[in-house]
Amino acid sequence: MKTPLSAMALALTVAFCGSAARAANDTAGPEVRAALAQRGDANSASIGQIQSTRAIGLIEQAGNHNTGFIKEEQAQASMAYAEQRGASNLANLQQQRVDDFQAIAQQLGTNNTIALTQLQSAVEGAILQQKGDANLLAVVQENVHLAPFGVHQIGNANMATATQRDGMSTASSIAQTGSGNQAISDQLGSHNASAIIQLGNNNAATLAQGLHLSESLITQTGNGNRVTVTQTGTASTGGPNTAVVMQTGTDAAAHVLQFGSANQVCIYQH
Repeated sequence: MKTPLSAMALALTVAFCGSAARAANDTAGPEVRAALAQRGDANSASIGQIQSTRAIGLIEQAGNHNTGFIKEEQAQASMAYAEQRGASNLANLQQQRVDDFQAIAQQLGTNNTIALTQLQSAVEGAILQQKGDANLLAVVQENVHLAPFGVHQIGNANMATATQRDGMSTASSIAQTGSGNQAISDQLGSHNASAIIQLGNNNAATLAQGLHLSESLITQTGNGNRVTVTQTGTASTGGPNTAVVMQTGTDAAAHVLQFGSANQVCIYQH
């Protein structure tokens, strides 16, 4: 018989509480915890945590057409965690003006969606995972610093989009295993890094980076894959950009466009 929260959710809570206790200021606001579990279809769960310290919101849902929503604002050392099993579910996580934050979402099934929005925040980042076909994952970070995120999709015909604006020293990683997947990464800022790894056939990767001192790595293994990379920035505005594309398989296509001076690019096809 299942417990109200999965073992992973409980373990994350315990681990995060320990790290947050060391990092947060006890006087910053009240400590809050919220945990919701639902079984069945067409359910809705919502958690809002405002002006708090060590805020933890956890939602676990099993079924189809469910919606989980967590919003954390002005919360130090916070974590938002959503786990959904089934089809056509939506996990919506929003964090704004949060220091030392984490967002974790996991979905198992088909036609599911993860939407993550992080604004005006710093440190830590996000881990997002989907297993199944025809899933959608969208990440938006604006004015977020030192907050990398990782995306892992397993299945076919999945799509992952990542948009990072006005941030510095951020990183994104998108890994997709399966065929017919699409990954789009758009970064505007400095000292940023982006990696896209695709294993399978007929996958597509699009990467755009602006300003300077950005690094990109795209690796594709399989047949009929396509890559497009666009980088803008010059050494005179802070340093060159670097792009590396590695493709293994037949009928692969790579297009790299760099604007500015002192940039570097390497394309390897085998």
